[in-house]
Amino acid sequence: MCTTQSFSADKFSYDYSGEISLQGGGYSLTDSPDYYAGLRALPFFQSLLDVSKNSYINFNISVNGFSSYVEDWDNKLELYRLSLTYQSLQTEVKVGLQKITFGPAKYLRPLMWFDRINPTDPMQITEGVYGALFRYYTMNNTNIWLWGLYGNEELKGMEQFKTEPDRPEFGGRLQIPLPKGEIAASYHNRKLKGIYRDQEQRLALDGYFDMGVGLWFESSISLMDNDVNSVMATFGTDYTFGIGNGLNVIAEYMSIQYSPNNYFADPEEQLLALSFSYPLNIMDQLLYMSYFSEARDKLLHYLRYQRTYDKYSLNFAIFHYPEIGYDVFTGRQSNIAGLAAQVMAIYNF
Repeated sequence: MCTTQSFSADKFSYDYSGEISLQGGGYSLTDSPDYYAGLRALPFFQSLLDVSKNSYINFNISVNGFSSYVEDWDNKLELYRLSLTYQSLQTEVKVGLQKITFGPAKYLRPLMWFDRINPTDPMQITEGVYGALFRYYTMNNTNIWLWGLYGNEELKGMEQFKTEPDRPEFGGRLQIPLPKGEIAASYHNRKLKGIYRDQEQRLALDGYFDMGVGLWFESSISLMDNDVNSVMATFGTDYTFGIGNGLNVIAEYMSIQYSPNNYFADPEEQLLALSFSYPLNIMDQLLYMSYFSEARDKLLHYLRYQRTYDKYSLNFAIFHYPEIGYDVFTGRQSNIAGLAAQVMAIYNF
């Protein structure tokens, strides 16, 4: 974000910035088209207080104001981020409404535990979670994460069941560097709301390796009252070919297994994602993305042209979504289907 005004003293400084976006488009363009429009304002304020030479306290707040039109106007104003952070050379503690995301996968993400970032969204908007996050960085770049969440009543990430609001959630992550990459293990525990199973535990293992081409994996298992509820695994790779200005290709495969008593059965769902990204010059970029669901035999196509200036960007997209009733990247309910188009202008202030 671009800062428009700032103030600094010997130990205290602040600034504010933000984004404004205007979008419009339509879907089901080949049959009874529906049109939509939207305006979003995302102002951001932060202040910084130096505690010592190598440590500081940071406060930030951001609100999300959105007005959209489909059949009628719908206006919303909600808190987007509100956090207080203590940062030193090896320690970070953040408390409040914040974004927590990790894992190397780009599109098909078993570790989408606390966010719903859509890779087709130029603004990368996602709700935060209320909680506390502690991170410690050792001298050899090993990362230790610990978190506790509370008061998050809505579904997060890829959750199918809501969390009991009066019970804290907790977990952690250990991330270890390797000579040509890193490997990490994660854990999360929460109490479920309103279903016969009382508790969910998640265990995950992920890694990234630079072998001339990028290689990564993410795997996550969900246990409900110690019974396996689901197993998800993603394998991915990327490489930039020396064609013109450089053609970047990303491919990911994901399997989802919901059969707790038969680990060797075929997965209930297999997903494939493939993307091609090409910079035409320093200002213009093309992105093509496709997504295939084996269980539903559905294929998605997405093509975007983006032009970026110092303070604003223009995005033109055309895509074809399968009629499956939800967004393939975030799992949210969605009525967008068929051929669709979108225009979005983003201004950074």
